[in-house]
Amino acid sequence: MKGFVSSSTQTIVDENGIERVRTTTKQFVYKSEETPFYNVFIDYVRWMYSINSIVTLKVLLRMLELAEFNTGKVQMTAGARKDIVEAIGIKQPALSRSLKELVESGAVMKLYDTDRATGEQKERRGEYSINPQMFWKGELSKRKELIVEFRAVYEGEEAVDAGWDTASTEDAPGV
Repeated sequence: MKGFVSSSTQTIVDENGIERVRTTTKQFVYKSEETPFYNVFIDYVRWMYSINSIVTLKVLLRMLELAEFNTGKVQMTAGARKDIVEAIGIKQPALSRSLKELVESGAVMKLYDTDRATGEQKERRGEYSINPQMFWKGELSKRKELIVEFRAVYEGEEAVDAGWDTASTEDAPGV
């Protein structure tokens, strides 16, 4: 049996929903018989034809390597950013441009917390997730759950603009 690192992060904010009180992250080893390889769902990656920079593709590939098993989460800490720029041979501004392009394409999504008091979305700085509809490293049953969550974020026009298929998960290939 093989083990894969995964984590769970919880952010607690004050009663006004303004200031972060505490963030806890628990890391654990997930045991699985499955080999950790990526499934690429080709119907959802046609946007890659329009990438103008090979650097953006390299950043995506490195993020796929760093993504957690069964969650697709990527923690872009200072160390992770340094690892990427050194591995690819680029500078920080090029990494930032590539991340922006990947988020705009829908391949990568910034993660947010919802303020309970106001319902406002607050960005989790440096936290991203790989779009499970395009790429997946983990059990397919977990992928199905995450696709439903991702579609809740990318509804309507945003879903179409980001290259998402807004049909039900039963219609999606490989789901």
